[in-house]
Amino acid sequence: MDINQDEMSAQVRATDDLLHSDESDTSRERTGSINSAYTLRMEDCLCRRLKFHFLDPLDKWRARHRCPWKLLVQLLKLIVISIQLIQFVNARSMHAEFVKGNTIAFQHLFLNNWDSAREPVSYPPAMGKYALYEISEFYDHVNFAVVQYHDIKVNAIGTYTFGSRSGNIIPIEFCKTHYMNGKIWASNNSYVFNSKQTTECIPIFPLTFVNETFQFSFKKYLDDNNFTLNFDNLISASLNIKIKSIHLKSNAPNDTPDCYKFSIEIFYDNSQHSGQMVVTLTTKSKRLDCINGTIEYKANEKLKQDLVLFLNILVIILCMMSGALCTRSLIQAHHLKQETMKFFEEQFGKILSPSDRCAFVNLWYVMIVINDVMIVVATIIRIQIDYKRSDNYDACSVLIGTANLLVWIGLLRYLKFFHKYNIIILTLKRALPNVLRFLVCATLLYCGFMLWGWAVLGPYHRKFTTLAITAETLFGLINGDDMFATFASMPPDRTSTTLLIFSRVYLYTFISVFIYVVLNLILAIILDSYETIKEYYEHGWPQSDLGDFISKCTDQPASGNFRLHRHSVWDKNCSCRRERLITEHTPLLS
Repeated sequence: MDINQDEMSAQVRATDDLLHSDESDTSRERTGSINSAYTLRMEDCLCRRLKFHFLDPLDKWRARHRCPWKLLVQLLKLIVISIQLIQFVNARSMHAEFVKGNTIAFQHLFLNNWDSAREPVSYPPAMGKYALYEISEFYDHVNFAVVQYHDIKVNAIGTYTFGSRSGNIIPIEFCKTHYMNGKIWASNNSYVFNSKQTTECIPIFPLTFVNETFQFSFKKYLDDNNFTLNFDNLISASLNIKIKSIHLKSNAPNDTPDCYKFSIEIFYDNSQHSGQMVVTLTTKSKRLDCINGTIEYKANEKLKQDLVLFLNILVIILCMMSGALCTRSLIQAHHLKQETMKFFEEQFGKILSPSDRCAFVNLWYVMIVINDVMIVVATIIRIQIDYKRSDNYDACSVLIGTANLLVWIGLLRYLKFFHKYNIIILTLKRALPNVLRFLVCATLLYCGFMLWGWAVLGPYHRKFTTLAITAETLFGLINGDDMFATFASMPPDRTSTTLLIFSRVYLYTFISVFIYVVLNLILAIILDSYETIKEYYEHGWPQSDLGDFISKCTDQPASGNFRLHRHSVWDKNCSCRRERLITEHTPLLS
């Protein structure tokens, strides 16, 4: 690198004269080629280009002293999207808490004798199912909900009004789903049954004041409207209520008040006909366009709002730059692969192996392009949310969360520059195929245990009631989660001795097989890969045809020789920025 330009040019011309004297014969002697279509210099040039292609970014900088744009863009993108993620999560949490808080409020407002102990999601549950057991309870429950609906503007702490456009009261809709015919005479063990299902609905119109209070009898209302309820053939019933509200939020960027419409469904489930009618309340929110809303901003509030918009636009620009740079590198690698394949076929009579061809595909770049696309889409949705054009928080959170995960995973690529970290990454890379093959076998065994437990324990054990819950329970047991509770949840007083013994044998067998056998075999596979990688580090790596060819180039990254190859693979001439004969300008790919 310290040699001046004149000295370098003189050395190059001297080397050219020496090589040009018997270039073809020397090329055949060095490469063992089957023809003389490629000169020695062309082969050296391709070899050096391949070596440069597979250098890490740090060595590439040492070789040509070019700015590592992709690395800088990735680091800047990491910082900016992390800030964007924090800002989005804060807004998302505020929206989720608002919807959750309103759902709890509606449970207290519309469900008779609702207890706050039912609200926390815990296992085992603090209380049993919220259910009705008497016909009179059912009618009283509906009466309570209807009266509360009419009094909601007066009684509720929340800012609620009725769901019409004008805010006037609208009727509640009551629907029932039942069998076409279902009559039971338990005294003589007889019945009449038609399994065809039908659904009927009736509106419950606004009530009238009686002694300055709303009074309502649901049973009388049904009788007056010739709408009958037969609990023998009743499958389910529901009350559908529409409520509007306005969410007043703190003065943060873009946190202007939001108008919402809540669709509330009180569902009465009698599908099991077990004497227990389970009651649930679900809420769906929809953001509406607020009309005639005015906001008084603080002095710096408009600036904060503009900064959030600038942040989102900056994220889109950085992701487009990152995606363009990585796509360009992938395309260049593809052209270099095609050029190399043609060279090996014509010069050596060999076809590159699949592993050598796959080496040109940089999966890190593929992952970066994917997360760039996801971030751009998520940011566009985020801008729409900020400006009240969408409330699709779920899609935005999935996209932006997954994209951030891929960005942070992409940082592992740069740990490869360090010896000890690179061993770990290479170990995982080598062990992954074997681990996946082993997991296929383990998954078959897991599915067998899952179906076995669901079929036998499902009717008696709350952690095996459905196939999905059974799968989650078994996965938790593999990780040592809640083992004692799983054993204890099989009550001896409600199951036979045979099932009690079976449950113990089943759980002991599953835990022993998966914790002591399957998990340890996976660890053994990973440790074997680690020992193999360590051996490669100590005794050298196995070489492929491509690796053997690249190893012919002994130039070090800091030697300065890589600066002679300034042309990219878009220029398919193997130009080395040297003075050469016109006959040497032969493209490797025509």
